[in-house]
Amino acid sequence: MTIYLHSNHLSGPIPSTLGNLTHLQSLQLGDNHLSGPLPKNLCRGGQLANLTAFNNNLTGLIPPTLKTCKSLYRVRLEGNQLTGNISEAFGIYPNLNYIALSNNKFYGELSPNWGQCHNLTSLRISDNNISGKIPPELKHATQLHELDVSSNHLFGEIPKELGALTLMYKLFLSGNQLSGKIPPEIGVLSNLQYI
Repeated sequence: MTIYLHSNHLSGPIPSTLGNLTHLQSLQLGDNHLSGPLPKNLCRGGQLANLTAFNNNLTGLIPPTLKTCKSLYRVRLEGNQLTGNISEAFGIYPNLNYIALSNNKFYGELSPNWGQCHNLTSLRISDNNISGKIPPELKHATQLHELDVSSNHLFGEIPKELGALTLMYKLFLSGNQLSGKIPPEIGVLSNLQYI
């Protein structure tokens, strides 16, 4: 089942009953004026692959059912006011290809679990309140083309392990509190176009 309601003038909360749709595979609500939380039971049926709710006024935490939603392929939640500890809100997704969480109010540290999302090509978490270090375990996400963790509160050194991400062409780390030397391993990323 697919629900396409993006790019309208919809307002108010997302009906919680949408979380009861056990055959829901794609829910696209981006570019509206929706508010309130995401439905608690999203991915109840274990089939949700595409979740798009960017550029709304959504608030609250990521539903626990999304943390264990192994079917997720593409997630776009950027441009909301979602909150919560990002290291606890998301899990390991074997099928995940793209996730955008930028321009929200997530805090906490980047989880090493992102490195276990082996099909992930784009991880975008800029403009949040994330602290801690960039996890070297990201090197295991070998399909990663784009990593954007800019405009957060990250500190420490840029992990040399990022040099193992040979497909990387966009690496955005600006607006943090990173220190130390730029690892020479970054210089061997032959596909890198933006840093």
